[in-house]
Amino acid sequence: MHQEQCDSNLIRQFLETLYALDSHQLAVSHLLVSGNQARKYAARLLALHFCEKQTALCSHFSLQELLEGSLQWKVLQEKMDTRKVVLVEVPCKEYTRQESNLLDLLGNLMEQKVSSGPIFIFYGTMDSTYQLRRCSTAMSRIFTEENTIYTPDKAETDDPDEAFTVDNLPLPFDEEQPLPHTEEDSPLPEDNMPSDAEQALQEMVGLTRLKEDLQEARMMAAFMKRRMELGLDTELDNRHHMLFLGNPGTGKTTVAKLIGQLYHQMGLLSSGHTIETCRTKLVGEYIGETEKHIRQTIEEARGGVLFIDEAYTLITTKQETKDFGKEVIHALLTVLSEPNPDMIIILAGYEDKMQQMLRTNPGLQERFPLQFYFDDYNADELMEMAHRLLLKRNFQLTPEADKELYALITEATAQRDEHFGNGRWLHNLIEQGIIKCMAQRIMSQPSIPDNTFLFRTITQEDVVKAGNRLRGKQMVKLEPQPIRRIGFRP
Repeated sequence: MHQEQCDSNLIRQFLETLYALDSHQLAVSHLLVSGNQARKYAARLLALHFCEKQTALCSHFSLQELLEGSLQWKVLQEKMDTRKVVLVEVPCKEYTRQESNLLDLLGNLMEQKVSSGPIFIFYGTMDSTYQLRRCSTAMSRIFTEENTIYTPDKAETDDPDEAFTVDNLPLPFDEEQPLPHTEEDSPLPEDNMPSDAEQALQEMVGLTRLKEDLQEARMMAAFMKRRMELGLDTELDNRHHMLFLGNPGTGKTTVAKLIGQLYHQMGLLSSGHTIETCRTKLVGEYIGETEKHIRQTIEEARGGVLFIDEAYTLITTKQETKDFGKEVIHALLTVLSEPNPDMIIILAGYEDKMQQMLRTNPGLQERFPLQFYFDDYNADELMEMAHRLLLKRNFQLTPEADKELYALITEATAQRDEHFGNGRWLHNLIEQGIIKCMAQRIMSQPSIPDNTFLFRTITQEDVVKAGNRLRGKQMVKLEPQPIRRIGFRP
C-alpha cells in the first residue's frame, strides 16, 4: 500500500481492521470493502493476503450469479469447503423479498462456518453495499462498522501487469476496464464526481427541500469557479457562508460536517474539516478572554467549516455591560468580509431567533447569502430513522411492536411544539426507553436462555412500556401524609 502511495488514513484503517481480525476482536471473520476502489483493494490486497498469494485458494463470484441461479448452492458450498478466501462482488440493485431471503440464507451459512470456513470479502460501491445491508438482516448483522473498510473516492493508476485473476474471472484492473470515473477523458468533470459525503447526504432521511437548495448552491459555486478559471470573472469572491434554520434534531450538525467535505471536493476549501462550537466555548468571563477564544477557533477552522450552534445566543436583547458575545460577532464580521477566507462560517438555530439576531446587526444579513431550512421530520420519516437505527444495532421489531412504535411516533409528532427534538427525541426513545424496557424484561426472567433471537427481538410490551414512561403515566404518585402539628397540645 505504501509503494502504491495509498492514503495514510486508508493504510491505518486496513491495519486496524487486520489487527482486530487476527486478534479475534471481530464478531465474525468476514470483511466488507466499500467505495469506488473497493474491487481493487479487496482483490489485490486483502484476497492476496489471506490466500497467501496462492490464487487457487481464492474463489470469486458475483451475488447476481447466485440470485439469478447461474451459481448453484452446491457449487458454492464446495468452494466454501476448499478455499481460504471467497471474494464476492455486490451489484448495485434493489432486492426483492425473495432475493433478501436468499441473502439471509447465505449470511447464516457464513456465520455457521466462521471457525472452519473461508474468509468472505464482499466488495462494492457505497450505494451497493448500503443496499446489501439494508435489505438483509443477516448481512447487516455480519457487516458492521468494525469490519467495513471504506476506500477513497479517486482511483489511482494501476499497473496492468499486476492484474489478479481467480477462477479464470479477470478483475478489471487494466486500462481496458477501468474503475468507475477513473478515465482521464471521463465525461464527468471532477466537480460532479460522486463522493462519500454526497452519498451520505442523499441517504439522510427526509430534508427534501434542503437537499434541493444545497444542490442549487453547489452548482452555482461550481459555475462561478469555472468562470474564474476561464478568465471570464476577474474579481475573486469565494464566500459561501451559510445559515442553518430549523428546530433541534433535524440534522444541522451532521450536514455541516458534510458541507466541509463537499466544498473541499469542489476545490473551494483546502481541507474540509469542521470545527463545532457554541457560545459557552467562545465567550469568556473577562475582557480579553473572548478575543483569545474566537481568534484561536477561527485559526483552527481555516480550510474548513466553522459551525456555531444556537448562534442567536451570542447577542442578547438585554443591555448587559459584560456581555462579550458581541465581541464574537465583531470578530466573525472580519472573516465574513474577506473575499477568499478559505473557510465557511455556518450559524445555526431556530429560524425566528436567528432572524431576530440578524436584525440586530445590519452587517450580518448581507454576509449570509445562503440560508437553508431544515424541516421537521414527519411520522413516516421518523419511523424510517427508527428502522435504520435498530438495524444498525442488530435489533428487530415484531410486527406488533412495529405498529405500536408507529402509533407512538404519530402521537408524538401530532403534539409537537417548537422544542420537539425530532431525530434526537427518537434516538432517546429507542436508546433510553425501548431498549431499556427490553433489557429489564429479559434480565428479570428467572432463567435466561442463551438465545440470539431473544436478545435481538423487541416486543410490543417493550414499546408500550416505553410509551407509558414517555407520557409520564408511570410517575411515582405521592400519597398524602397526615399533618403533623408542631407545638403544644391544647
